[in-house]
Amino acid sequence: PMSLLFSESSTRFVVEASPGVGPSLSEEFRRSGIPAVQIGTVAQGSRVKISSGGHDVIDATTDELRHAWKSPLA
Repeated sequence: PMSLLFSESSTRFVVEASPGVGPSLSEEFRRSGIPAVQIGTVAQGSRVKISSGGHDVIDATTDELRHAWKSPLA
């Protein structure tokens, strides 16, 4: 999971699509031979939850994540 979250390998893109478009977008990538995976959905609230292999990797509020990101720089 850490490699998936923090890898800085080149030529990775994040595509945001409206709800319901995901299946057709995934099919278009598949037909084009472009590997693609859905990494999440947008939901109401201020919580970020990232799962991998059925296990939560990150489950925290945006305030907790902001603090974790900024604290080494303080």
